[in-house]
Amino acid sequence: MPLAPFYSIIPCCPELGTASNYFNIPDGTVVDGVYIYNGVSTVVNTLTFEPGYCYTIDNIGDSITNYYDAPSKLTFTQEKLGCDVDTCHICSSEIPFAFDVYACCDSETVVTINILGASTILNSVFTYDGIDVITIGGVVFIPGNCYHVNYSGLSVEVSGPPASEFTFIAKICAAPRCPECPTIEQYLTFTSCCTDDPLYFKMPFGGFIPGVYSYVGTLVSGLENICYSITIHDVGVAPILNLPAYNLLPVAPVFSESVTYNTISDETTVCSFFTEECPTCPVPCYTLYSCDGDYFNTTVDLSEYVGTSTPIQIYNAGGVIPGTWYVFLNDGDCSNAVDDIAVNDVVPHPCDCICFTVVTNKVVKGQYIDCDGNLQKIIVNVSFCSLVYPFVDSATGPYEIVKGDSCVDGECPILCFELTECTTGEVITSQSQGLAQYFISGEVIELIGHPGCWTVTSDDPEDCTCPVDLTVTIVHADCPTCIGVIAYKLTNCENILDIKYTYDDLSEYIGQTLRTDCGCYTVELIDFQPTSISPIVIISSFAGCPECLRPYYMLEDCNEEEATVYTFTDLSAYVGQVINIKGCDTCWEVFDTDTPINPGIVTVTASFIDCPSCTPPLPCLCNRITNYSTTTKEYEYIDCNDESVSITLTAGQTSGKICLKRWVIDYPETDNLEIFGECTDLQDPKFTWECPETRPQRRIKPGYSVPTCDIDRWEKITCRASEIHYKEVMRLRYGLTNCCPEDDEKWLIKKELIDLAALVDPDYICAPLQSCGCAPSSCGCGCSSPLKTCSSQ
Repeated sequence: MPLAPFYSIIPCCPELGTASNYFNIPDGTVVDGVYIYNGVSTVVNTLTFEPGYCYTIDNIGDSITNYYDAPSKLTFTQEKLGCDVDTCHICSSEIPFAFDVYACCDSETVVTINILGASTILNSVFTYDGIDVITIGGVVFIPGNCYHVNYSGLSVEVSGPPASEFTFIAKICAAPRCPECPTIEQYLTFTSCCTDDPLYFKMPFGGFIPGVYSYVGTLVSGLENICYSITIHDVGVAPILNLPAYNLLPVAPVFSESVTYNTISDETTVCSFFTEECPTCPVPCYTLYSCDGDYFNTTVDLSEYVGTSTPIQIYNAGGVIPGTWYVFLNDGDCSNAVDDIAVNDVVPHPCDCICFTVVTNKVVKGQYIDCDGNLQKIIVNVSFCSLVYPFVDSATGPYEIVKGDSCVDGECPILCFELTECTTGEVITSQSQGLAQYFISGEVIELIGHPGCWTVTSDDPEDCTCPVDLTVTIVHADCPTCIGVIAYKLTNCENILDIKYTYDDLSEYIGQTLRTDCGCYTVELIDFQPTSISPIVIISSFAGCPECLRPYYMLEDCNEEEATVYTFTDLSAYVGQVINIKGCDTCWEVFDTDTPINPGIVTVTASFIDCPSCTPPLPCLCNRITNYSTTTKEYEYIDCNDESVSITLTAGQTSGKICLKRWVIDYPETDNLEIFGECTDLQDPKFTWECPETRPQRRIKPGYSVPTCDIDRWEKITCRASEIHYKEVMRLRYGLTNCCPEDDEKWLIKKELIDLAALVDPDYICAPLQSCGCAPSSCGCGCSSPLKTCSSQ
């Protein structure tokens, strides 16, 4: 695709719109200038073309891009005098043209301005030909420098230099007539006209012109409101020798006439030429502080003592002024300065460093000197170490300065505090030093992670072995203020207008529903004084109203062996009767209840009029029980004649065999219970029952045999060897020593012998070899050897 010229088209009248892109113009090439449109009314790319109106057309260059097609070149007539001629249609808007301008050496700093007398200018470079250096929005207009100017629309902006002070150079900044831009970083040196002390800065936004300036801005980075000789240097010129050193510099305040600087001269950097124009240089002021908190100002030169932790002794015409004094430079008010003092050669004893706390709930401004001799600002309610009694400059209300113990290594001694909860009396200890103010003030506090209201009752408890870190959230004057009103509102589940209030402690039931003697009520905590209160009789509690309102039933085991079951299944038809339920063979007697415990669902499988009708008689079984606990236990059982019997077993004692139906009191966790089958009723007048006869029996499978020896001997040897191995395992695992190891080796050898004998096959027959190409066999068979019977070995 061939290259074709493309254009910027901007209407002289803003009401016709502003194109957001470039255009192609058919039927020929158009030179830059102002043109009258003579075609029909049309709109292309948001731009309206109206007959009789003028348009500025700029040739941007050649491109293969297809842009919007503007009306034909044949519809435009060039007007060489510009937009402001009688031949162009008069615009209905008076909003001025606005332009984006940046210096060719600083394209990142852009300012939008109105240029008086300028028509639409697009992407062009001009030299500034004004007489004065001016700064607008960070852009410094320096005579002879090049600036890129671009039309940005119609808007009222700050006024820039007039069009008569700009000369067109080219379309781009890289033009031969534009001065070269610096290629390395530059820094500024601010040399005080009062003391010749230099300060170094990075170049600010918008650049800077060397000269003499009075700094009138905020006192930052060591600057004072005095005159400075400001010069520009390349990085690499001492003392800023490299980029790392440059990057550590602060940025100089941006130039703004009468806001940050007053220009004394931008033609010379010699301060001595402008003694009358520059502000009077300030006289240094010093403040002296004593151990007792006394202080005063002086203009006597004490600069050699500033910044040291060594105190001085001073005197005047009347002799030595009592006290040890520390010297600090005063950058603020120097009122009532004393000038008739001098420093004595004697170095006084330093002040003791003491722990102080300024306690208040108001704003207090003041200072103190830390243990290293540095001046610090007071932070209220926080302990600090000071060489001098803290001095307060101002306060919005009452405060108290509390003096503590001597500091250790520049730190206040760590105190332990005892806190007591207002309602429960619970006591905790803490070494959180911020608690000191509440011990001093007696205020009550609330803490994170420790509910309730706490008062700091001691700063030296007897026991501080388990201190906890504490964070204060809310402060109250006293316990009643902290605790506030604690009451409860109860709303009836069936009638929301039925509301009761109480001071009874229902804290564990908040958000739940209570069944009371008056019905079911939901519980909520309130913090206001109720109009009336009622005593609350709690029967049971539930998660919500539905659970509270429905009926519940209690199932008790007829044999009193199983735990009671609670259910909300409708068993109203079975109350007072006995039932069986699905999944359980027990007989259950049914009762109403208001206090269910973990109720569930049951399914009735059968019902009976009473327990005897449902429950089969318990069998009479022969029992023997052993008390394996370490104490004597009392036992109770129901014998086979349905009578209750009690026995006592000492620790480790075993009862005889007893015929009984069930145990009433036993201890399954420590007892060993043996059952030997059903007892026999002797059918005598005494209703006597007898345990069945039991004999120990040895059970073996038919055809049982052992590989060698007789059965009894083989089992005896095997059991003894197994017991020896078991004892060895116990010794290795638990360190339990075998008390009788004398015969162990003998029985282990016997075990190995019977195991070896078991390996011999009694049915194996050795046959003589037919050839002599082999070595003798292990059983004696081989070439030319007599035949032997392996089973004889």
